[in-house]
Amino acid sequence: MAVNRKWRNAYLWMALDLVLAVAAASCGGSRRDAAQGSDSGGASSEATEPASADVDACALLTEAEVHALDSSLGPGRPSSVQIPNVSTCHWDKPSGMPALMLQISPADPSGLKAGLENGPATSGYRIEDVQGLDDSAAVAIQEADPASGITPMVALLEVKVGDRQLGLSPSGLGIRSTDDPAFHTLVQTAAAAIRRMKAGG
Repeated sequence: MAVNRKWRNAYLWMALDLVLAVAAASCGGSRRDAAQGSDSGGASSEATEPASADVDACALLTEAEVHALDSSLGPGRPSSVQIPNVSTCHWDKPSGMPALMLQISPADPSGLKAGLENGPATSGYRIEDVQGLDDSAAVAIQEADPASGITPMVALLEVKVGDRQLGLSPSGLGIRSTDDPAFHTLVQTAAAAIRRMKAGG
């Protein structure tokens, strides 16, 4: 049992790293460069990318919408990892472990699905299209690895919204597949965030 908990925690951080890696790639740099901010020489890209940082990711979901996914989640808090033109919010379990992440970033110039398939942290993930969400949407699902105690799990839902990209990671909520009723709630949650993002310009 201890081994399974260890792998579940490792998987959670892998999934969160995937979100950050996709955002960094869409901004035209590596995750390391993005985390270092403009000191890494990325200032020139800030002038040409849409300003996603003017969107407060924590303001895009209501408490009721978050609790529809998991009633135990605490209030949203901004990420401590700063990426230019990116706004990120976490909702944590009572244990303090991140469970839900919402991120707004510039749209990936290579295309949403291609960005997920060719990104730096997609090994072991299956990418599927998702219908009914704005311009285009896709989901990254962690493949099972029985030897490591890892079961299939939805890691990241990505949606292209004009010149921006919305990423919603339920990596601590235990959503196993797109057939899981909780996944349909996740899609509805993303749709609510998109409506507020558009209303705010």
